[in-house]
Amino acid sequence: MSEDRKSEKTNLLYTYAIDDLKCEIAPCFTADYKFRTIFEDQEYDLQLLDLACLDDYPKVRALSYPQTDVFILFFSLISPTSLENIENIWVPELKMNCPDPKFILVGGNSALRDSFQEHYDEYKSKGWEPVPSRIGDEMRRKIQSIDYIECDADSKYNVKEVFERAMHIALHNIQFQDTEEKPHKTKKVSKFKQWKEKRKEKKSKKDKE
Repeated sequence: MSEDRKSEKTNLLYTYAIDDLKCEIAPCFTADYKFRTIFEDQEYDLQLLDLACLDDYPKVRALSYPQTDVFILFFSLISPTSLENIENIWVPELKMNCPDPKFILVGGNSALRDSFQEHYDEYKSKGWEPVPSRIGDEMRRKIQSIDYIECDADSKYNVKEVFERAMHIALHNIQFQDTEEKPHKTKKVSKFKQWKEKRKEKKSKKDKE
């Protein structure tokens, strides 16, 4: 499981594996959870490996990649930069160390994103910015992620679904499929690219003020 810093990955993992967000999280590089679980009426040994996203240890992280069935790539739905890092950092690292890696894209902090307009000034003052669902789905297609799921550790929204989807993919050898309807004559402009350009324009205007 790899992520950018703001995506609540560790809390999500604790919610699923330990079901206790109140517990103290000891600072460490990795956390390895092994337990038995029932899925699709069968009992399985499940291992979840939580990798810290420290930039200083890419070679150490890579040692954990071989023989991984499915990677779960996390970003924060209130941090566009964390989504960009999925494409620019995490996917290239996986492909460099694993032949044809299977992964799903997961956006965390959905409750904060969905309540953004209600707390606009407060959230903006913290440097947060909402990431629309359509942008996450376009990134899924761009990086060829098998699935895209939004979730929230605090409310437990879709937490179980994230890990069950990963197990389903591993057990049934699910492959990436581009579900977007292809345009016939006109070339469709990337929504993600448009979104990035708008963000750059806003930042440029703000810098000039």
